[in-house]
Amino acid sequence: MFISSLKRVPFAECGSVYSQISAKKLCSDLVGGVLEDSHISPQGFALGCAMQGQKYNLPKQILNAANAPEHIHTVMLNKSCGSGIAALLYAFKYLYFNDSVRTFLYAAVENAKDSDFELDDARNAANDSVVSDSSVVDFDENSMVSERKIGKIHHHFLHDIHGNLIGKVAENLAQKHELSREMQEAYVMNSYNKYLRNRAKIAKDIMPYNGLVEDEIPSKFNVFRLKSLAPIYEENGTITAATAGKIANGAACGLLHQTRRSEDDAEILGFAEYAGPSSVFIQAPIFAVSKLLNKLKLRVEDVNFFEVNEAFAITPLSFMRAFSIPEEKVNVHSGACVIGHPFGVSSLNVVINLVRALIERGGGIGIAAICINSGESVAIAIRV
Repeated sequence: MFISSLKRVPFAECGSVYSQISAKKLCSDLVGGVLEDSHISPQGFALGCAMQGQKYNLPKQILNAANAPEHIHTVMLNKSCGSGIAALLYAFKYLYFNDSVRTFLYAAVENAKDSDFELDDARNAANDSVVSDSSVVDFDENSMVSERKIGKIHHHFLHDIHGNLIGKVAENLAQKHELSREMQEAYVMNSYNKYLRNRAKIAKDIMPYNGLVEDEIPSKFNVFRLKSLAPIYEENGTITAATAGKIANGAACGLLHQTRRSEDDAEILGFAEYAGPSSVFIQAPIFAVSKLLNKLKLRVEDVNFFEVNEAFAITPLSFMRAFSIPEEKVNVHSGACVIGHPFGVSSLNVVINLVRALIERGGGIGIAAICINSGESVAIAIRV
């Protein structure tokens, strides 16, 4: 199977430029643009969305709004932060077992405007945030972050399957494995510099939208505030707003084909999934990638680049330590700590970044993986 036509909109802060746009419109405008550019009519459409709220048959609504043909059948999937890659996996399985189906559309969308967030105080006051029990941490023009006490967030995405705040789970893992604050901040600084160096490459996969031509959150990055930020989850903790993924809104999509259509198409070599205790969800990509390497009989050295979602900086840090992988081979175009984390869309964005990294650097094999707050992970191997 071959991946093509990968596109996304710029990721935006919650409560910012997409605050008056529905998830349906956000995704339908992107899907419509991709279908128009590709001149292809897919047979099916799989949509990943973590913050589903009260959306009824959202993928069909998106296709109708995009003026897509009515014969396209749809499905909606929710695998938390892995929802986007779950849509791609669904498309892969559908094509694998249906020789008569040649092309499948897949996408992911997240917009907090349409979610089932509940805030004790004004819901629309929740800008791009790093989650904690008592506050929403948002970005402003003058500093890396500012804290506004607007009430407790009640939302299942902020907790693991047992009700534990995922940030505290991450903090426990950081301290257990001696991933210091200094290590995390150094990683994020390097991730930010990767973003600056590769903005032109990243832009090749972005469809400008609603006044944004690139991701909104990196423009608020303030290196001078990095070391002065207070820990989020514990008084003497290691994780700050800078070293956690920033909640964002966005959408991404692509096409999957039975046959290669261009030299830049990425061939899927295989998938692997892992499920374990939610208390180690940050490390779940390690186990999924291990399964995938064994399945494909690959060594770590055979893989040119890895993408591991930056739910927290400790996610790629623990991953690199487990496999002794140098940082220049991981997340070469930055990640969610810098550009934002629109939940299920992030699992498609790591695929987009991986394909772009391989195209721009002469091809080869890449593996992308996502951690999921329930203790699961999905990994995919591709070749360009």
